[in-house]
Amino acid sequence: MPPRHPVHYKLKACSIFRDFDDRELAALLELAEPTTYPVGAAIVRQGEVGSAMFLIADGCADVSMEAEGCDDVRLSTLGAGDFFGELALVDHEPRSATVTVKIECTALKVSIGLLRMFAAESPGAAFKLTMALLEVVGRRLRVANRKYLETLSIVAALSAEGTIMLPENDQVVV
Repeated sequence: MPPRHPVHYKLKACSIFRDFDDRELAALLELAEPTTYPVGAAIVRQGEVGSAMFLIADGCADVSMEAEGCDDVRLSTLGAGDFFGELALVDHEPRSATVTVKIECTALKVSIGLLRMFAAESPGAAFKLTMALLEVVGRRLRVANRKYLETLSIVAALSAEGTIMLPENDQVVV
C-alpha cells in the first residue's frame, strides 16, 4: 500500500468519510491537495462567486455574514470534519457568508470539476460522498426551518400585542 497523505487519518475521522475505505479516501486526496490557511485568512468571502466547497481537516474557522446597518454577525464556528461552501457546487450563486480562519486551518478544496473527475474514477466513493453531504445539508435545512418558524412566532406575538407594527399588507402566518 502506498504511503498515506498527511491528512488521510484526519479526514478518515470526519463523519462524511465514515463509509470510505482507505483506497477511496486516497483516491480523493490524489485529486484534491489540502491547503493550510493562516489565522485571519478569509477562505471565502460573502458575495464572491464560488465554484468549490471546502472540507476542514484540521483547525477552526468562523462563519459570518454582513448585515445591513450592523457589524458582521457570526453564525457558527467550524472545526475538523466540518465543511462549507457546498451550495457553490449546485447553484453557482455568490457566497452567502465569509469564512475566516480562527485557528490555523487545513482544508480540502472540492470543486465541481474535481467532483466529476472523482466520480469518473471512483463512482461508488463519489456517491458515498454526495449522500453524506446531502445528509448534513438536510440537517442544516431542518435547523434553519425551525429557527425561521421560531422567528415568525416571535414576530407574530409581538405584532399581536402591538409591540411592533408590520406594514399594512404584510402578514405573519404561523
